Amino acid sequence: MWLFYSENRYKEDYVFNYFFRTFHVWLEEPPFELIPVVNERLQAGHPGFYKAMKPYMENARLSEKWKKPFIDSYKAFKAAPEMDDDIPF
Repeated sequence: MWLFYSENRYKEDYVFNYFFRTFHVWLEEPPFELIPVVNERLQAGHPGFYKAMKPYMENARLSEKWKKPFIDSYKAFKAAPEMDDDIPF
Protein backbone atom coordinates (compact mmCIF):
# COMPACT_ATOMS: atom_id res chain seq x y z
CA MET A 1 0.00 0.00 0.00
CA TRP A 2 3.02 2.30 0.37
CA LEU A 3 3.01 2.97 -3.37
CA PHE A 4 -0.31 4.74 -3.00
CA TYR A 5 1.30 7.31 -0.74
CA SER A 6 4.07 8.02 -3.19
CA GLU A 7 4.43 11.48 -4.65
CA ASN A 8 5.95 9.77 -7.67
CA ARG A 9 3.22 9.75 -10.30
CA TYR A 10 5.01 7.04 -12.32
CA LYS A 11 4.84 4.59 -9.41
CA GLU A 12 1.15 5.30 -8.89
CA ASP A 13 0.42 4.96 -12.61
CA TYR A 14 2.23 1.63 -12.63
CA VAL A 15 0.02 0.31 -9.83
CA PHE A 16 -3.14 1.67 -11.47
CA ASN A 17 -2.28 0.21 -14.88
CA TYR A 18 -0.97 -3.20 -13.89
CA PHE A 19 -2.51 -4.14 -10.55
CA PHE A 20 -5.51 -2.07 -9.57
CA ARG A 21 -7.73 -3.08 -12.44
CA THR A 22 -7.31 -6.78 -11.61
CA PHE A 23 -7.60 -6.71 -7.82
CA HIS A 24 -11.19 -7.96 -7.97
CA VAL A 25 -10.06 -10.98 -10.00
CA TRP A 26 -7.54 -12.10 -7.40
CA LEU A 27 -9.31 -10.96 -4.25
CA GLU A 28 -12.91 -11.65 -3.27
CA GLU A 29 -13.08 -8.37 -1.37
CA PRO A 30 -10.74 -5.41 -0.93
CA PRO A 31 -8.02 -5.93 1.67
CA PHE A 32 -8.66 -3.91 4.80
CA GLU A 33 -5.37 -2.03 4.26
CA LEU A 34 -6.59 -0.78 0.88
CA ILE A 35 -9.90 0.70 2.02
CA PRO A 36 -8.62 3.68 4.04
CA VAL A 37 -5.93 4.45 1.46
CA VAL A 38 -8.40 4.65 -1.42
CA ASN A 39 -10.95 6.61 0.61
CA GLU A 40 -8.32 9.11 1.80
CA ARG A 41 -7.06 9.69 -1.71
CA LEU A 42 -10.59 10.07 -3.11
CA GLN A 43 -11.43 12.57 -0.37
CA ALA A 44 -8.21 14.45 -1.18
CA GLY A 45 -9.35 14.78 -4.80
CA HIS A 46 -6.76 12.52 -6.41
CA PRO A 47 -7.94 12.00 -10.02
CA GLY A 48 -5.94 8.77 -10.47
CA PHE A 49 -7.89 7.05 -7.72
CA TYR A 50 -11.19 8.27 -9.12
CA LYS A 51 -10.30 6.92 -12.54
CA ALA A 52 -9.10 3.62 -11.03
CA MET A 53 -12.32 3.19 -9.02
CA LYS A 54 -14.67 4.06 -11.88
CA PRO A 55 -14.80 0.50 -13.33
CA TYR A 56 -15.47 -0.88 -9.84
CA MET A 57 -18.32 1.54 -9.20
CA GLU A 58 -19.95 1.24 -12.62
CA ASN A 59 -19.72 -2.52 -13.16
CA ALA A 60 -23.12 -3.97 -12.27
CA ARG A 61 -21.71 -7.51 -12.22
CA LEU A 62 -19.01 -6.73 -9.70
CA SER A 63 -19.54 -7.82 -6.11
CA GLU A 64 -20.94 -5.27 -3.68
CA LYS A 65 -17.96 -6.13 -1.48
CA TRP A 66 -15.86 -4.09 -3.89
CA LYS A 67 -18.27 -1.16 -4.04
CA LYS A 68 -19.61 -0.63 -0.55
CA PRO A 69 -16.38 0.50 1.21
CA PHE A 70 -15.70 3.17 -1.40
CA ILE A 71 -19.08 4.37 -2.68
CA ASP A 72 -19.46 7.40 -0.38
CA SER A 73 -15.99 8.75 -1.12
CA TYR A 74 -16.42 8.02 -4.82
CA LYS A 75 -19.75 9.85 -5.06
CA ALA A 76 -18.43 12.84 -3.08
CA PHE A 77 -15.25 13.11 -5.18
CA LYS A 78 -14.14 16.58 -6.21
CA ALA A 79 -10.88 16.80 -8.11
CA ALA A 80 -8.18 18.79 -6.38
CA PRO A 81 -6.67 21.63 -8.40
CA GLU A 82 -3.57 20.52 -10.25
CA MET A 83 -0.32 21.88 -8.92
CA ASP A 84 1.89 23.73 -11.37
CA ASP A 85 5.46 22.50 -10.98
CA ASP A 86 6.90 25.31 -13.09
CA ILE A 87 9.17 27.77 -11.39
CA PRO A 88 7.56 31.22 -11.72
CA PHE A 89 10.60 32.98 -13.17
